[in-house]
Amino acid sequence: MIYIFLLTLLASLIVILGLLFRIYGIKKQLSYIEHVLDDIISNNPNHRLLVHANDETAEICYKINRIGTAFQEEKTRMLQMEETTQQLMTNLAHDIRTPLTTLIGYLDCIHRGGVTDDAKSEYFERALDKAQNMKNYIDKIFEWFRLCAGEDKYTVEPQDFTELTRVAIKKWITVFEINNIDYDIVLPDELIVVMLDPVGYQMIVDNLIQNVVCHSMASKIEICAQKNNNEVTLTIRDNGIGISQEDVKHIFERLYKCDKGRKGTGNGLGLNITQKLVELMKGKISVDSVYGQYTSFVLSFLVTEIDGRELGDITDSKN
Repeated sequence: MIYIFLLTLLASLIVILGLLFRIYGIKKQLSYIEHVLDDIISNNPNHRLLVHANDETAEICYKINRIGTAFQEEKTRMLQMEETTQQLMTNLAHDIRTPLTTLIGYLDCIHRGGVTDDAKSEYFERALDKAQNMKNYIDKIFEWFRLCAGEDKYTVEPQDFTELTRVAIKKWITVFEINNIDYDIVLPDELIVVMLDPVGYQMIVDNLIQNVVCHSMASKIEICAQKNNNEVTLTIRDNGIGISQEDVKHIFERLYKCDKGRKGTGNGLGLNITQKLVELMKGKISVDSVYGQYTSFVLSFLVTEIDGRELGDITDSKN
């Protein structure tokens, strides 16, 4: 009996010592966690908890590290947004001042009677052109801010890709002719259903074509849409001055402007907005260019399988 009692007592002591050692280990780990958290709060947000996979606090440490990483990424994003905002405001003040001064000059000259009746029409057209350029510039800035803030509520639904593309391109025909740009447009003669937002898709096409008209110095533009298995692509290619390989690497970055050889002035937001809109609709966009020869932008979207009722809704909306 005494032997059994001693064995039981010894086993109990071993268990108690094991528990005490385990409690001591957990307390030590909690003290370490508290120390690291204090360091993160005070001056070192990049500090992360080092832990063994079999530690009692391992799962907690992993979650704290994930929170710290997410916080740091969000902080970096906010700092980049603040820097971008400041740069945008600086650019806005600089880029708006000159056309605004010119616009005021035209209108003031007309108001004071400083031009003949024959010249008034030309002055009004120039003033209107300056005003429209400023409006487009400000619209892009507002759209970029709304996209970054997630405030734009785009409705991505099954749409007839062919018809949307035809409508988006149609209004540019007159612009091509005015600017002496030859055009070759090839669209499929079939219903291709893609998940798109009509307004957002129109903006994508507008930005890409406007980039050709305003900056490429092209004499010809080719627009081709084609379906390949479960994917549809839209290629917009011009024979203009092209984009250098260094610029191609950064073409979709916000506020990035290409080399000075390209015609016109931009705010560096159009292609960044385009990329954000394409990604919002689960699509892809790429660019290929050879300086002095051509530039080609390619959009790609997945074709959507729909039932008969939805197909009827789409085809009925065209009539």
